[in-house]
Parts: sequence; structure tokens; C-alpha cells
Amino acid sequence: MIFTSFEYAGFLLVVVALNWVLPKVARPPLLLIASFVFYATWSTSATAILAAVCAVAWGAGLLIPHQHGTRRSALTAAAVALCASSLVVFKLVEAFGFGDGGSTDDLVSQFAVPVGLSFFCFQAISYVVDIHRDELEPTRSPLDVALFVSFFPHLLAGPIVRAKKLIPAFHSTPRLPDTVQWAEAAELVLVGTFKKVAIATPLLAISVANFEDVAAMGPLSVTASLVGVLVGGYFDVTGYIDIARGSAKFLGIDMQRNALMPLTRSTGYGDFWRRWQLTVMMWFRDYVFRPLRGDGREAWREHAALFGTFFVLGIWHGLTPGWALWGVASGLIIVAERTLQTRRAAARRAQTKAARKARNRSMLPKAPNAKVQLALALVLVMVTFPLVAARSLQDLIDLYGGLFRFDGTAPPADLLWLLGYAVVGVLLLDGRERRREAVAGHRDPVTLFRAVAFGLMVVGIVVFSGPAPQSFLYFNF
Repeated sequence: MIFTSFEYAGFLLVVVALNWVLPKVARPPLLLIASFVFYATWSTSATAILAAVCAVAWGAGLLIPHQHGTRRSALTAAAVALCASSLVVFKLVEAFGFGDGGSTDDLVSQFAVPVGLSFFCFQAISYVVDIHRDELEPTRSPLDVALFVSFFPHLLAGPIVRAKKLIPAFHSTPRLPDTVQWAEAAELVLVGTFKKVAIATPLLAISVANFEDVAAMGPLSVTASLVGVLVGGYFDVTGYIDIARGSAKFLGIDMQRNALMPLTRSTGYGDFWRRWQLTVMMWFRDYVFRPLRGDGREAWREHAALFGTFFVLGIWHGLTPGWALWGVASGLIIVAERTLQTRRAAARRAQTKAARKARNRSMLPKAPNAKVQLALALVLVMVTFPLVAARSLQDLIDLYGGLFRFDGTAPPADLLWLLGYAVVGVLLLDGRERRREAVAGHRDPVTLFRAVAFGLMVVGIVVFSGPAPQSFLYFNF
């Protein structure tokens, strides 16, 4: 069941109706059943993995608080390893193609690679580690832990929500639907569907298709395709999250944002990726970066942990040379950026101190140019894209060479038209998101302009709807 399908709309309608008809005590069991039914529509076999991960997280959560020292660490490590084992196995299956060409009865062929595997494993690992760190009290109810891990709006691609926020939310929903929350939910679902169907899918399709003959592409064609992948990917990711958050709000549950306008607000390469997938990057910060850095605060530890985190982030996306190279390149960029930021911050402090001592405001350092910072961040992001877009080393050389090949082909007119349309969408939708989040939880009456915009979105969804709903990008990870 893809979020933009009629099947999901029907499923959500039934779950929402039952959720508000049943007494509050019956809602968590309903949502757990609905979550497993939802996941079974993707893979009935993989529900066994989901159930096993839930069981490991619940059991480990009860045992860890009673252990101390080495035994506690060993138990936590074993639980994390068990939760991550299926992810590692199936990533290896994907990388090395085990099961390809096998019979339909081949178990690996049926399982590889379960959609949403990364995200429910990440949820379970966060639960176990937070208990180990004494940042979370264990939950005795296996139902609560299973629902936390498998809650269907965030099951397939996030946002990754922490247990101390989500588990209490399952039991604190209002007795009756909140009209403000439902209005926010309806808008999120509509906007998310529009982002995916009317912008992301057509823009990504034509941008990727333009890469078919990379040896003939000129600089404008390469640049337009890279921008198309960036903007299309943004709308794909945020479209899913909007629908996920809207679905949860219909059930009386708030989930946090997962993107903070990376295409219009980023101040650097690292800041871009933090804004692109906020909850994913917070997870990597807390459960990869922190262990790699350890307790020390030396610069070399910080830099090594940053590099290692982005390398792990790369191979999490895919165990391929391209993603490994992306991880290395991104790690080097992040380390260089952090070093420059540290030096500039020290210089600014010294300059500020001198200005105050001289009582001369003209000596104060000027604020960095936000537009220049944003432009540089986006350029660095797009420069690393060919590492994962290229199908071979020759493709990679041709893609980078195309930026300087002045006799190459021009971008197709359809791509340029869609890009213009998408860029306008970024500006308008990011602006609306700022307003929506600023007044979240309060009445925000629909204006005439917004009513017209919502109507145009519905038209756009109808016009761009294809014969079958398209999957979301992060389902692959």
C-alpha cells in the first residue's frame, strides 16, 4: 500500500474511523494490528522480521536495567546486533545479488530487501540504547514497544521518533477528534500527495532519463539533471513525511518534522544534510557519531567521528562503490567545513574582542552572507551526486566531464519547464510550511488564496497521476 494509492486512502479511512469509535484503551491494540496489516501488504514474510525485532527490543529493554558493568554493555551490544542483523544480511543480499535469478520459492528472493527494514531497526536500536544510557525507562507492555517500532505512518521511511515521546502519545490522544489537528492533517496529506505525484515523480523521471547518454551531455544538461534530482528528491522525501505526519494527526498523534527547508535555509554542507533528514541525522548523531567520538573532545576525535559517521551513512544507503565514495567525499567535505568553521569562529571572537576593546563598532565582524552559504552548500551537494548516479567509472568521468563539454547536448525543454515549476513550488510550499508550523495547534482559517492553491493542487494531482502509484525513494534504504 503506497501512501498515494486509493488502497491506502481506504485503509486510513477505516483505521481512523475505528480509532475514534473505540474507547481509548482499545486504540493501541487497534493501531498495532493495523500496522502489521499495513506491512503485510508489502511482504507477509517480512512481518516475521518486524515481529522478531519488536520482541528483541522489548525483552532487552526489560533485562538491561538489572545488569551492570560489562554484563550490561554485553547485553546491550547483543540486542543491538540482533536488531541490526537482518538489516546487515539483507544489505549484503542486495549488494552481492544473492538470490538473483533464483526460483520464486527462494526465501532470499522473496525477502530481499524488505521495505522499511532500516527504519524499524533504527527505532528498535534507539529504544534499547536509550535504556542502556538511562535516558528512558523500559516499558513493560510488549504491545507498546511493538507499536512504537511498527507504527504504520513512520514504518517505511520515518520520521524516526524516540520512544519517550511516541509511546506516551499512544495513550494521551483526546477522547474526540480535534478539529484543528484534523485541519492540519488534511493539509499535510494533500500537500504531501501533491509533492510526490505532481512534482517529485515526473521531475525525477525526466531527470534520470536525461542521464541515459551521459557521454553526449553538455554542461547545462548535466546541471539541469542534477538540480532536477535534488529538487525532485526533496519533494519525494518531504512528500512522504507530510503524508506520514498527516496520517498520525488524523489519529490524534503528533510526529515531528523531518526536514527543515534544506533548499532555502542551509548554511553549509553539514547543515544541508541535517535539514534534509533531520530525524535520520539525529539518529546517526546519537547512535553512530557519539560512540565513535567517545568521551574525548579533542579535534581529531571529532573529525574522525564525523568522517566515520558519513562513511557509515554512505554505505547504509547502499553497499556499492558509488555510495562508499559518496561517504568518503562527504566525510572529507564535512571535516574540512568543520575545520574552517572552527577557525573562522576563533577569528570572529578575536575580532569582536578587539572591537570592544577599541570601542569601535566598525571593527565588528560582518555576518556571513546567507545566500552565498546556501549556494555553496547546494553546489557541494550536487557535485557529489554523480558518485552515486553513475553506473560505471566511465559514466562518472563523462558526468564530470560534461560540466566542461561545451559542444554537448542541451537539456530537454520538458525538464526545464518542470524545473521552473518545481522551483516555484519550493518557494511557495516552504513559505506555507513556515506559516503552518508557526501556528501549529491553533486555528488557521483557510484564506481565499489558500483555497485556490489547494484546488490547484488537486488538479495537479489528477493531471500528473499515472497508471500506478510510484514508490518513494527512501523505501530503498
